Amino acid sequence: MTVIITYFLTRNLPDVYSSEGQIATGLTDESKIQINKEEDKESEIKQRFSNIIELMKSKIIIDMLSYNLVIHDLTEPFPFRKPGKLVLETTPEGKEKAVRTFRLKLDSAQYLQYNNPHEKGMIALIKSMGYDEEALSPKLKVARLENSDYISVKFESENAELSAYVVNTLCAIFIDYYRKINKGKSIQALSFFARLVDEKKRELDEYIDILKNYKIKNRVINLYEQTKSIDGQIAAMEMRREDINKNVAGFTAALKEINGKLTDNEKKFLEFDISPYSNEIISLKDKLKELSDRTVLDDSQVLRDSISRTRSRLDKEVKRFSDEYTVNPNAPKQDLVLKRINYEVDLEVAIYNVKSIDKEIQRLKTKFDIYTPLDGTIKAMEMDVDVAAKVYLSLLSRLNEEKLKNNIEAVLQQTQYGEPGAPQPSKKMILIILSALISFVLCVVILFILEYIDLTIKTPKKFLLLTGLGMLGYLNLLKSKKLDLKHIFSTEDLSYEFDTFKQLLRSLRYELLDVLQDNKILLFTSTSEGDGKTLTIISLSYSFAIAGKKVLILDANFMNNSLTDNFGAKPMLEEFLSGKASKEDSVSSTSIEGISIIGCRGGIYSPIEITDYTSMKAKFHDLAADYDLIFIEGPALNKYSGSKELFSVTEKVAGVFSANKVLEESDKNGIRILKDLDDKFIGAILNNVDLENLEQVYGEMDKKRSGVRKFVKRLVKRKLFADKDIKNIIVK
Repeated sequence: MTVIITYFLTRNLPDVYSSEGQIATGLTDESKIQINKEEDKESEIKQRFSNIIELMKSKIIIDMLSYNLVIHDLTEPFPFRKPGKLVLETTPEGKEKAVRTFRLKLDSAQYLQYNNPHEKGMIALIKSMGYDEEALSPKLKVARLENSDYISVKFESENAELSAYVVNTLCAIFIDYYRKINKGKSIQALSFFARLVDEKKRELDEYIDILKNYKIKNRVINLYEQTKSIDGQIAAMEMRREDINKNVAGFTAALKEINGKLTDNEKKFLEFDISPYSNEIISLKDKLKELSDRTVLDDSQVLRDSISRTRSRLDKEVKRFSDEYTVNPNAPKQDLVLKRINYEVDLEVAIYNVKSIDKEIQRLKTKFDIYTPLDGTIKAMEMDVDVAAKVYLSLLSRLNEEKLKNNIEAVLQQTQYGEPGAPQPSKKMILIILSALISFVLCVVILFILEYIDLTIKTPKKFLLLTGLGMLGYLNLLKSKKLDLKHIFSTEDLSYEFDTFKQLLRSLRYELLDVLQDNKILLFTSTSEGDGKTLTIISLSYSFAIAGKKVLILDANFMNNSLTDNFGAKPMLEEFLSGKASKEDSVSSTSIEGISIIGCRGGIYSPIEITDYTSMKAKFHDLAADYDLIFIEGPALNKYSGSKELFSVTEKVAGVFSANKVLEESDKNGIRILKDLDDKFIGAILNNVDLENLEQVYGEMDKKRSGVRKFVKRLVKRKLFADKDIKNIIVK
């Protein structure tokens, strides 16, 4: 059915014509200057291709394509599509006005506005001609050709000329639009970065001027080098002071030793005696102090030479004084005085030098302390300069990059133009096949779902899995409302349904005879109402009767005495069990030879409320003496206690279940009760089984099936040929 519907829906589909064009972007041109790293470049290229493709499919581009298509059909003698009702109703003046509107929007690259009544009419005109975005976009395919530099543009329509026109017009519109927006973006970017670069250059110059003026004001050229130099001078001065202090200690000890060798009178005499010479010596000593003091700040070679010359003069003067007194009796003492003079000169010079060095160290430390607070301020200023320089250089790099990009910007060019081509291969057959496959899969899925959610017993195999009860037999479902057992067993030419029922009934009769053996009293019960106990008892009774057995039916289903109603029997079971009626008066004959029945009135009572177990059992055995079989129908186990009360007075129990029922929790409780009967329970009879569900235990059913169903069935069974087909093949 699906295939037929698809065929009629697709047979009038028009042919489809496809056209393809290509655009070279230049984005992957290796001859261009590389700005970024290789991985950055690849990522950027993919992003730009994606941006280009999305822009080509954007509303503004499709709208401009729509304007071109409408202008073509309104102005050209051979439009691509037949004019619709709205176009035919438009006057020539209206068409000219529409064309002017579309050209104006096309030149300005603008949308049509819905809130403008005139432009709203233009939108309706585009839609009526099938040139709106919703109609064009699904048939338009824009994509990059693998990893190449080309973008493919494809369009499908019912007209070959239309497909080619759409492809070429779209490419032309997009290339022109892309160049315009890129040019505008480049100019804006260059202007923006140029302005930022100028601003950051001014900021950098201001920070540099502030730092320069601050250094000039505080006489700082290079704070780090200056503080480092001062620190080095202080260290050198301290080392020099240590060396001089060592000499001071030596000179002091030598003078102390010399003074210990001279008496006070000798000191006075000798000092008085050399006083004419001491003025020159003192003068040279003062000059030597002055020169030594200057070396603290200026340790130049010239100053060192002056000190050396002054020291030589002092030595000569002392030596001359010593030579004039070599004949003096006091010469040894005089030598000590001369040494004392030399030591005193050296000591005084050393002490004076230490004081000068201390002053210079203090001066350097004071200067170092002045530079210390300047360091934090200068570092902060230098950091401002550094940050401003980095920002400036970064923006300058971006500006140069934008200039470079502007010079090497991708130039879009259409390299392949769309041409009118032959119609595409018809998709009608594909659609028909696809519809058939989809419908087949859908049917399978639906059947699977129905099977999955179907909780009915259905088959004997499923019954065994669900209940775990032994099987006596099964009876197929009879769709006919009228059951004529006499006709079924006396006629050969029966329908397959009734013939199967007859055969299954015979099989069930055999199983019962085999299981009952010498037992005669059999109770038929079920877990719920409506499982078919009445039909089963009547059918079995008839099958035993035609086999020469005398069967007595007892209707003990007080809640539903359908057996009594079917046979029109006398309702005497209650009176018989209570002893109010005799056996002869209680039994009713039926129209079927060999079958008798004792009916019941029915009511809301149970068997032991009529009589006790002992009397009931005696009554049943009394009946068994006159009959081959006694079939008793008891009520449902899940609602009433009647069947459970009859368990102790009957010899065997059989359960009747309907295949089209769902086993509820209450049924499971009834099944448990039947299992607890052990050997007294002889098995279950599955009633109302569909013929197809009997095949797994009964064999192949010769039913009327379509050829497709037969083939599928054989395919599932891995049997592609029927037995008669195999015989024909062998004969041939």
